[in-house]
Amino acid sequence: SSSPSPSPSLHLGQCGRHVVAEAPTLRSTSSGAIIPRPPPSQLQGVAPAPPLPARRLPPWAPADCVAAEATADLAAGARIHIGSCLCEITRPLGMGSFGVVWAGENAAVGAVAVKEILCRNEMELSRALYEAELLKNLTSRGTARLPAFVATETASLDSEICRLRLVMSRIDGDPLDKFLQERGARLQADPSSSSSAPARQVRDAFRYAHSLVSQLVPTMDVIAAVSYHRDVNAHNILVEVKSEGEAVAAPQYGLVDFGLAVAAERWMDPSPCNAGGASDWEFQDVGGDCRYWPTSAWRQFEVGCYELAQNADLCLEYQTHLDLQGLGITTAQVLAEMLPPLPLQPSGPSSSSSSSSAGPPPLEVDGSVWEALQVYLSAWGDYWQNATRFWAYLLQTFRNGGDWNALKNEFIELRVHALISETLQRLRASIVKLDRACRRAAPAPWTADTQAVLPALLVMISAGERRSRQTCWDDVHQQLLSGQQYRSCANTTTVAEEATLALDATVPIPIAPSIAVNDSGAAAGVAPAPVASARAAEQVRLPPDLLARLNIFAGKVADLRIDMERLARADRAAGRCWAEVGDEWSSPDRGTRLDLPTYPLALKA
Repeated sequence: SSSPSPSPSLHLGQCGRHVVAEAPTLRSTSSGAIIPRPPPSQLQGVAPAPPLPARRLPPWAPADCVAAEATADLAAGARIHIGSCLCEITRPLGMGSFGVVWAGENAAVGAVAVKEILCRNEMELSRALYEAELLKNLTSRGTARLPAFVATETASLDSEICRLRLVMSRIDGDPLDKFLQERGARLQADPSSSSSAPARQVRDAFRYAHSLVSQLVPTMDVIAAVSYHRDVNAHNILVEVKSEGEAVAAPQYGLVDFGLAVAAERWMDPSPCNAGGASDWEFQDVGGDCRYWPTSAWRQFEVGCYELAQNADLCLEYQTHLDLQGLGITTAQVLAEMLPPLPLQPSGPSSSSSSSSAGPPPLEVDGSVWEALQVYLSAWGDYWQNATRFWAYLLQTFRNGGDWNALKNEFIELRVHALISETLQRLRASIVKLDRACRRAAPAPWTADTQAVLPALLVMISAGERRSRQTCWDDVHQQLLSGQQYRSCANTTTVAEEATLALDATVPIPIAPSIAVNDSGAAAGVAPAPVASARAAEQVRLPPDLLARLNIFAGKVADLRIDMERLARADRAAGRCWAEVGDEWSSPDRGTRLDLPTYPLALKA
């Protein structure tokens, strides 16, 4: 299945025939059933039916759009012509972004998906036409793991509604979120099965995550040349797993639903490398499943394009990173939902296997890997719980026709984007810790997968940090090929990542703050009083958990960026650093200690 997105300047062109072709030997009953048309010999002497009154076309309908008369409705068992393509509808597949999708069969193509989109205005029609044009473009490029364009038609139902039907090849498999849910239910129902063994679950989790990234990154790279999908998530990614006896083949993934896709050139701001930019990002609504949004999309939803444009880093992220974030969060979801649930217990030489009938004995795993897995699952749980909570608010407002402005104001007051950024920072830090633990541990069945997929996750998942340039799919591809430890393409890594790297390596390094407080405890966003010495101007850096909460209370994140960068440079120039001592953070050169609560394992030495 797939769906469209608005691009008023684009039209279907040669994408398909905008006509309704009714089969000459078929006719439709009032109930929608298709029956053979009687031969002319049986119609002799029968008065012809009075002509139907001419229908008016919507003023925004395409020039070659015709009025639809008695055409068959899409229903199981219906045989309909769409352009020159005859399809037999078999069953409903589900809802796309803007229309219903049906499964069907075509003699030439085989299994097809038929999408019907009802357009009530010019914008909706342009979205539908762009989806058809985009699929035809990608099909001509031979792009794998996507539905291939087959046919399309446009017709008017009345003076206010146009209908577009789009036929594409059907990709085998189930939605990834459905697959993960059903797999979890099976393991919970039969915990004694070999698939439930912790080591087996770890191996499968990394194998499925690695396959997802390695298969879809080349596809996304081709798409990025012409478009942004804007709705990459676990529901729009299909997975098929074939098994023969005990052997299970590698999972096969595909991407569907282009209903929110936008033309890449028009989406971004004009620039030397994007001369045709039209800044469509400013005018089109935020779309897709918000659980897979980057920080910038939440901020765009809260305050709109003018406020977002004041923050260059978030503005660049929103224009270029939506699909990267979507695939990154989906991969992190696969990893988290396929790993053994918390709490994990490390297995070692003392572990005993019951019998050969119970499956292979548990593999010996380094304890630090198990600890890092717990940190990762905890960080993922925090992120997913928060993102899902806010997603539920959005969904409720949409279904109940609620007040969007009231919801946006509530999100601004809660500083939702800052909270999401905080949880994404912790998630990234946990991935850094897990990657380091896996590299230090003895080789395991999942070692090759971890060395590829974990650094790739750090490229794709952004917490709204500053990056020196636009991240692209080739960066992910190169990270997959190299298998090297992640080296950030950002000017600075996030606070949580640097803290993790510093403590994990037991070497103190300067930690760039997300927020700072001065000697009197005041937030750095408040203009400080003039200071008499550089010593008095030194700033205290705080751990990420407290930082994000101070961000929420202070409400000064956007205003603090310049101060943060200046203070970070001053700290580095002075060679100052902080180290964790027990449950306290201490600065030896300053003789200062901060009594703080215990922090997540990702920040512990």
